Amino acid sequence: MDETVIRAWRAEDAGAIRPHLTAFLAAQHRAGGDYLPTERNVEAFLQLGLLAAAAGDPCVVAYVDGKLVGFCMWVGSVSPVFDTRERSVFAFADYVCPEFQRRGWSVRLRSVAKLLGAAAGYTRCDGFCLTKATLRAAEAAGARVFGVVGGIPL
Repeated sequence: MDETVIRAWRAEDAGAIRPHLTAFLAAQHRAGGDYLPTERNVEAFLQLGLLAAAAGDPCVVAYVDGKLVGFCMWVGSVSPVFDTRERSVFAFADYVCPEFQRRGWSVRLRSVAKLLGAAAGYTRCDGFCLTKATLRAAEAAGARVFGVVGGIPL
């Protein structure tokens, strides 16, 4: 039987997560996202996720037999800038490695992240959907679209 582990990010996960953050950022950039898949951005996302996980935010990672399956990086506590209607955590990254896609891992990872987020006192998870597929996945998870984000060229 395969050994499955889903838990909060730890410093020792950095080596496993780093190349997949690169893949995540590259895919998001191809879909129209602004974050470039540079070493600097990968390191910034990685450090933010580790800091957020240490603070109790729902940044979770999954492994099967020691191999990384994917991760959620939902951040709230390290950036409480505004007072809002909901106590929101922001989904910076949800990623499932290609060989594990379409096997229910996205749902499992988000389910654990939702439980940890609720336990930490969050009442909503916000995020961007840069592709129609991502939007469909978010809506299947219960997301309610309440606005549109656009960019104005300067």
